[in-house]
Amino acid sequence: MNKILGSVVAMSVLASVLLFACSGGTPGNAVLGVQVAQHPAGGTNVSRMSATYTVNYGPMSPTGAADPIDLRIFWVNDKGSRYNEETRTFKIAQGYPSGGTFTTSFSTPQAGAVFDKTFWVVFEWKDSNGAHQLESNKAACTVR
Repeated sequence: MNKILGSVVAMSVLASVLLFACSGGTPGNAVLGVQVAQHPAGGTNVSRMSATYTVNYGPMSPTGAADPIDLRIFWVNDKGSRYNEETRTFKIAQGYPSGGTFTTSFSTPQAGAVFDKTFWVVFEWKDSNGAHQLESNKAACTVR
């Protein structure tokens, strides 16, 4: 009886560990590729910046289902502040993108204001190959 109870407990623990390891975190059967197609441009008296990026998403195997992948996008300045954070989910399902070209933009909060720091875009995601981070080129903005 103790051997059976011990086996049941061991199987329950193993199942819990596998469930924990397989849920959340890193999708186990999908990959995401992100490239910056157009980097943000700085300059003098700039009040709006944008960057264009391309995404390719797909399953690891042509016959398997693919887990959704969240792509986090945010702007950062040279002081470490984050702005305009957004998440875009990619998966193979109606209503969701499975790739394409997208634009992220960032504007000054007040009309007539201009940027006076260096900014860039950060992209973060996890897929079956692990955690990834991609940064655009930096765009220096000055005030005249």
